[in-house]
Amino acid sequence: MSPGFHPRPGRIGSVALIRLILLEAAAALAATPFLVHKPVVIAGTGPVALLCVIGAIGGSRGRWLGASQLVHSDFKERQEQRRPATGESALAPLRETFPALRTATVSTRGGEPVGVIGDGTFLTAVIQLDSRGEPLREPRAAHPLPVGAVAAALSDTQVPVSSVQLISHSRPAPAPHLPRQSLSARSYQGIGADVPAQRTTWAAVRLDPEAAQGAVEARGGGQIGAQRALLTAVQRVASQIEGAGFEATILSEPELITALGTACMVSQVAQNPSAAAHRRTEETKRYWRCDGSWHTTYWLDKPPTLSARTSPDFFAAVGSLPALATSVSVNLSKGTGDAVAFSCFVRIAAGSENQLNESSKQLEARAGQAGAGLTRLDGEQLPGLVATVPLGGE
Repeated sequence: MSPGFHPRPGRIGSVALIRLILLEAAAALAATPFLVHKPVVIAGTGPVALLCVIGAIGGSRGRWLGASQLVHSDFKERQEQRRPATGESALAPLRETFPALRTATVSTRGGEPVGVIGDGTFLTAVIQLDSRGEPLREPRAAHPLPVGAVAAALSDTQVPVSSVQLISHSRPAPAPHLPRQSLSARSYQGIGADVPAQRTTWAAVRLDPEAAQGAVEARGGGQIGAQRALLTAVQRVASQIEGAGFEATILSEPELITALGTACMVSQVAQNPSAAAHRRTEETKRYWRCDGSWHTTYWLDKPPTLSARTSPDFFAAVGSLPALATSVSVNLSKGTGDAVAFSCFVRIAAGSENQLNESSKQLEARAGQAGAGLTRLDGEQLPGLVATVPLGGE
């Protein structure tokens, strides 16, 4: 399979076709008064033609005007639907907007438990990747993200998965709240830059039961058949990852819940099961907040080349930002023909709005130095969050 870049959320349908129709309508409206030999008609058709032109070429932050209106409409709908969530507290922030999310356990033939999550329309399992016996501070090019290994799952005709996702979740060292002259901060300054205190990598495999109906029916059908089909797919992806030089651990249900909580930066205090249900998240046009942490997500509209040489440099550069955490996600799905469509997202989390603004400036600067272009997902911060936690991408 060959790679191909994928447009970000918010760009719907065939944008080029819609714009062409609007421009053709504008041209027809402008020409009508002259075709009917009544120039005075331009007073009525002219403003409409102008609106068509604005609709075709107007917009902001990389979106055409029609897409911006749809993004705004979706944003308002999410605001109205958000409700306090009960149940597993680590998942509560996600369930405030996606109340149908449920986890379950399916066992391998050897009896090992594997956690899965879904909402009835999809099912996802997650693998944690670790370098084999390597120190945290290794050469950047030693272990690039195994994009090719996980992309191979998209060409599997026996169990056709809908998407796969690679996420690198990093926490910096020293922690951003430490004074620069503190002992811990000075110790890390002696080691050098770009040293994450903690770096976790996940691969999420997502199955659409309807699209993989043959594989589901072959394994008993229904929910059980879907779980077994996903289990087959995630085991094959884990094998591919191990072949790329990593250790691959398929997460159990408790481990999966913990991974999602870690990715969302949920607070241990807020997870108190005795606490009354209350809203723990808030989405604004520029931020998503959860348990006191502030998040903002960017789409890479000009991603760096994902090669063994350049991708480690990029991930290291953005993963060492002075923020609470940085998540870089590469989402892969089937493209046209035998191509793989991919989209890349970066989410940063900070302890306050001011800290987040400062980290955002540094992120944009570092991405520019790496030859990448970023667009902040204004009005789509919750979809941006979903694209950067291990739920499978799409």
